Amino acid sequence: MAKYLSRTALWCYRKPKRALLALGLSFLLSLAYGVSHLELQLAWTYLFESTDPVVVEFERARKKFPYPGDIAVLVDRGSQEERERFVRLVADEMAKRPELFHHVFYRLDLSIFRTRALYFLDDELLSALHETLTDKGALARETMVSEPAVKLQLKLLEDLKQTLMSRGRSTLVPVWRVFAGEEGSRVMDSLIRLLNGEQYVYATIADNRVNVLVFKGGTRGTELKGGGREVVEARRLLERLKSSAYGLRVRLTGLPVMLYDERQTCAEDSLRSGVLSLVLISFVFFVGFGGVRKPLFSLAGLVCGLGWTLAYAAATVGHLNFITVTMMSMLLGLGIDFGIHLLFRFEEERESGCDGPESLERTIRTTGVDTLVGATATAASFLALTATDFRGVSDLGVLASGGVLLCFFSTVTVLPALLGLFPSQGTSRLFLRDSLADLEKNILSRSRLLVSLTFVMLLVGLYLASGVEFSYNLLKIQDQSLTSVETEQAMLREYNSTVLSGAVLVKGEEKARDTAARLKELPTVANVGSVTELLPLTTPGKQQLISQIVVATERLQVPSPIALDRARDLLELQDRLDEIERASEGVPRDPSVTAAMDEVKTMVAHLPPGPLQDGLKSFQKSILKDFTRLLTLLKSQQSEPIKPEDLPEEVRVRYLSPEGDYLLAVQPGVDIWRRDNLRTFLAEVESTGVTLVGHPVVQAHILESFDEAFQVTPFYTLLGVMLVMTLYLRRPGQILLSSLPTALGVVFMFGAMKVLGVQFNVVNFVALPISVGIGAVYGVHAVHRIQESQSMELLATSTGYGIVLSGLTTMAGFASLMTAHHRGLSSLGLVISLGVAANLLVALVVLPAIFRTKDQTIL
Repeated sequence: MAKYLSRTALWCYRKPKRALLALGLSFLLSLAYGVSHLELQLAWTYLFESTDPVVVEFERARKKFPYPGDIAVLVDRGSQEERERFVRLVADEMAKRPELFHHVFYRLDLSIFRTRALYFLDDELLSALHETLTDKGALARETMVSEPAVKLQLKLLEDLKQTLMSRGRSTLVPVWRVFAGEEGSRVMDSLIRLLNGEQYVYATIADNRVNVLVFKGGTRGTELKGGGREVVEARRLLERLKSSAYGLRVRLTGLPVMLYDERQTCAEDSLRSGVLSLVLISFVFFVGFGGVRKPLFSLAGLVCGLGWTLAYAAATVGHLNFITVTMMSMLLGLGIDFGIHLLFRFEEERESGCDGPESLERTIRTTGVDTLVGATATAASFLALTATDFRGVSDLGVLASGGVLLCFFSTVTVLPALLGLFPSQGTSRLFLRDSLADLEKNILSRSRLLVSLTFVMLLVGLYLASGVEFSYNLLKIQDQSLTSVETEQAMLREYNSTVLSGAVLVKGEEKARDTAARLKELPTVANVGSVTELLPLTTPGKQQLISQIVVATERLQVPSPIALDRARDLLELQDRLDEIERASEGVPRDPSVTAAMDEVKTMVAHLPPGPLQDGLKSFQKSILKDFTRLLTLLKSQQSEPIKPEDLPEEVRVRYLSPEGDYLLAVQPGVDIWRRDNLRTFLAEVESTGVTLVGHPVVQAHILESFDEAFQVTPFYTLLGVMLVMTLYLRRPGQILLSSLPTALGVVFMFGAMKVLGVQFNVVNFVALPISVGIGAVYGVHAVHRIQESQSMELLATSTGYGIVLSGLTTMAGFASLMTAHHRGLSSLGLVISLGVAANLLVALVVLPAIFRTKDQTIL
């Protein structure tokens, strides 16, 4: 390794122009290729292999229902009329831009069901209606005590009582309102709307408190990449209509919106943290080195490596996910170490009197090889991630391991070339180097106490580390200021509902009805949306009964009003009522109806003619109006049932495939962002014998995959690092001591996380291999320099000061992630900073203290 590395570096040093020309050209080509071919993909399918069962099931469902998920406009607060008026306005504006907003659905046109309304009635109501219309003697009399008939009679008697008491001034509720609020009230409410002359039923959730408008924003077969232009334009549209939404709360949400927001946040956070990382690293490097030009040489080598890495990422994986999107910030923090160690050792060799080529060769053969080993150990810690079956994590292993090695090789070529092109005889002015060396002497003078304290801290760290947990709530790691996240949290908090749902695909209408009925009985299911709600169950017997009712209604006519202006009219009415009562003596009557009739009779007996006439006129007018509407609806009925093709396209495209597959939208009734609730929900749905697809299944699959990866990652990471250390160091004593920064650093990092209340999550758990790799680098450098100089005072050498500056620049690089709005990325910056600080402390303080207290023959 020393021979080939030194040859390469010396050639670049002696032929700097040729080397820089070749390196610069490769950088530009790599950058162009990477930028043009590398994509940011937050679609969950990119986290798994295409053969994964969950992905296969999802793709199967997407072929049957090829349009992307719904984007939803939620409108609450204000009055019902205000909410409906606003969603109409939004729909009208969206209709002007069908290329962006299509299959808009916010209300159902009742005219589709007006002529087939009888099919929505249950068999009991239909039988009662048929028997009444056909007047089949005993059967017709039996219907008088049926539940619907009793409700109707009591309603009419109560209305008559009110009009008599108010002398006709009371406002009566239409007679059909008596059936509102029953079982299947959504159907009955729709029928009541028809009778009221209304044309539409508006889509609502949360007990009609939130109006919903949904639309599709992509084309057939579009992958769920998180929306794009349609999300931006929808938000602009809602902002433009803000003046028309006074008193209303209007929000845009849906899975495509949440993915788009997360993609934008990750991209912005990654760019901002990358720039900030470069600035902070440069500042620390400039100050620590006491100059600008040579640190810039190191940064140039790192930037070249980042360009190569972009091309490598595009050629191998082809995309970045929400885990690997932080790769550049990671490599900035890790890759700068290589240039720091090489540059400091080169300066030390120059100060000792060696010329440029000799200084470079000695640097590469010592620190260069150690740095390569450290880079290889870091790459191995990342490469261990590829042992997991979770592609989202294994992609990080592939990209980061290759990126670390590319950054190392770019540093050992670009840095020597620039040093050869711009040779300098000046010495660096290392910031606070003497002060740090004096501080180290004082600390090492108490080495036994320090080792004892380290042992105590280790025990405390191990105790605290056992309490560090893994957070499985994916909603909490997102930017909490995003409107889509705020909307989801508000829905959970205010309505115990979510805008996300799963889907079940079944063949045939009968199976769809049966499955929907079983799903609705589950405690964790809030609602099951299905097209079968708009397709009433039709049997041959029901269709025959409706056909007979249709025929029977043809002869019906609205009776002419009875004259009630004179006293003689009242007497004639009395005679007529007496005759009806005598004729109906054998008809069964409900006791409550009898009691109500007696009460009305008593009231009539005590009313003078004037008030009696006024009340009866008003009652008759109201009843005639109601029954005229009812009869008009009855006479418009057809015997043919509603067919799926009769439904609007915006309904069919969501719930019915051309091949006859029915989609059931299963709405969770619990907070599925909590893993225990999610597991319960999925277990209950699975118990019905169906296969659920969609967000709940995806979320559970992601969490299970992360859980499995988190369980095996520490083992494989440590195994990879120890393998590299063993192959290079070979001697057990050196291996053990070089591994201390890694082992103790991880324990201290876990302990600090527990104290600070930080949990691992699906983003920051990658801090573990990073911390392990960095610890290995510091351990190798520290042990070899102590062995080489036979002195425990590391900070008196370029290696010790290089480790200090390397640690500070690494922490500065990763701390930039703490400015991210995405909580997962922000916590990643914090956890890595804690790990690097622990590695730095052990390498610079604990290791020298152990050397001082032990016989060096251990080496």
